[in-house]
Amino acid sequence: MTTTTEPSLPFDAPAPRPGVRALSGLVASRSLYWAPVWVPMIVLAQVALGGLRPALAESRRLEREEERMGERLEREKLEAAQLGAALRAQNDPIYLERERRVLRNGDGQPGTK
Repeated sequence: MTTTTEPSLPFDAPAPRPGVRALSGLVASRSLYWAPVWVPMIVLAQVALGGLRPALAESRRLEREEERMGERLEREKLEAAQLGAALRAQNDPIYLERERRVLRNGDGQPGTK
């Protein structure tokens, strides 16, 4: 009874490649090992892309609108001062008498000197 044995190779044989199951276990263990790093990075990216950028864009838009409203407020204050002066003049009996004289004499437009 002769048994056949494989002859030994003169060089080292390469290590057997891990199977799919061993490889997926390795990937899962590495992913869990690095989870404290990549989970916060994903959360930070979500905040930056989904929350922070739109909030900063809205902030810039509101700053521009604030400048426009400031300019408008100044114009409105100036107009209110002019209208207030006209109202005080209309309630002043001396001013009204001068207006009547101008209209009676035909010297010019009312309200001009």
